[in-house]
Amino acid sequence: MLTVRCDAIGNPIPTISMFINGILAKTEETRHLVHKLDYIQRNLTSISCQATNAETIHNQSVFPAQSHVEVRVRFAPTIKIDNKLNIASKYGSIQLKCEYSGNPEPKVQLFRDLRNKAELKSGVNTQINLIPHSTKPSTWVSTVTINRVTESDAGQYVCIAQ
Repeated sequence: MLTVRCDAIGNPIPTISMFINGILAKTEETRHLVHKLDYIQRNLTSISCQATNAETIHNQSVFPAQSHVEVRVRFAPTIKIDNKLNIASKYGSIQLKCEYSGNPEPKVQLFRDLRNKAELKSGVNTQINLIPHSTKPSTWVSTVTINRVTESDAGQYVCIAQ
């Protein structure tokens, strides 16, 4: 649970508006606005408060007060992986993807054959790329590309986030 309090001073009494991730969550005419978030979602990134009162010129608040705070929700790593069977032609190429989330950013290891602890590393025929997800905060995509696939590349590939 997270309790957020916005305080504003003014005469006449201000109207305080609270925004969560840019979306209006609560508005009241008061000096102290309190809002409780029972469930904190991973995508919570910002909380803003804005106070206005009847002191206006042309229906615009003369001196609106604003405050903004960036929020970083910490959470354990999770992995989303496509469990389908990937088939490649001999001497062809194949791409394997592992999407993972966490805050702070988890350490990720990629293995071929977990029993033998054969951790994958970039090399002549294997490229490993890691990029932030384009739309999901605290999420990354690791892509393994194997070129010139041979029988020795066959096996189970595993993504571990810690």
